[in-house]
Amino acid sequence: GLGAIATVLGIAVIPIWLDDHPPRTVALAQILMVTCVFSLLIPISTSAFEAMGDFTTANIVRFLNPTLTLLALLGFAALDIFTPLTATLSYIGAGVVLASWMLVRLWRRCRPTLERFTRSDRELLHFGLRAYGIDILNTLALQLDQVLVVALLHPAQAGAYFAALSAARVLSVVQMSVVTVVFPKASSRPRDEALALVAMAARWTFAGTLALAVPVFAFGPFLIELLYGEAFLDAVPLLRLLVIEV
Repeated sequence: GLGAIATVLGIAVIPIWLDDHPPRTVALAQILMVTCVFSLLIPISTSAFEAMGDFTTANIVRFLNPTLTLLALLGFAALDIFTPLTATLSYIGAGVVLASWMLVRLWRRCRPTLERFTRSDRELLHFGLRAYGIDILNTLALQLDQVLVVALLHPAQAGAYFAALSAARVLSVVQMSVVTVVFPKASSRPRDEALALVAMAARWTFAGTLALAVPVFAFGPFLIELLYGEAFLDAVPLLRLLVIEV
C-alpha cells in the first residue's frame, strides 16, 4: 500500500522537481518509481528476519545488496555499455532479486495465511500510525539534502556532492551494524542492563567509526580519483566535511 502511494506521488512530483532536466530523464525517473515497492520490501523483510533472531540472513542481505550492484556495474562496464540507464538497472536489479529471495524464504518459514487478517492488519496499522511520524522524520533527515541538491544545483555540482556523500556514508555501516544487533538485545533486558549495553555499544561504535574516518579524511583525494576519476576531485572538500558529519 505505502509503496503504491509513494509510486503515485513520485510520478506526480518528479516533473516539477526535475523541471530543468531533459524530458527523457524525467520520463525514466517516473518509470523507475515502480521500484518503490521493492525498496520497501527489503527493509521490511530484513526486520522480519531480525525479529526472528536470524541476523545471519539479515546481514547476508546487507552484504549482497551492494555486492550484486557492484558486479552488475562491472559487468556493464566490461561490455562497454555503461550508461546512466544500465547503472540504474544495476541498482534496481539487485533490489528486485534480493526482495524476491527474501519473500520466498519468509513464505517458507512463516507460511502466511489470511486467517485473522483483519485483526492483524488493524494491530499493525494502530502501531504504524504512531511510528510512521518518526520514520518519516528520520527518512527526511537522511534524504532531504539530496532532494534539495538535485532541485537547486547544476547536474555537475550535484554529481560532485553525491560522489562525496556516497564515499562518506560508507562510514555509517559501522553504526547501522551495531544498532541492528544492540536494539533487539537491549529492548529485552532490564533498564540498567540495557543502558550499560547501549553505552558500551556507543563507545565501540565511536571508536570503530573514528578508525575508518581518519584514513578516509586523509586519503580523500586518492579515494575520489580512484572511485570516480579526476573529474570529481572537486568533491574532496565536501567529502571531508561529510566525514565529520557522519
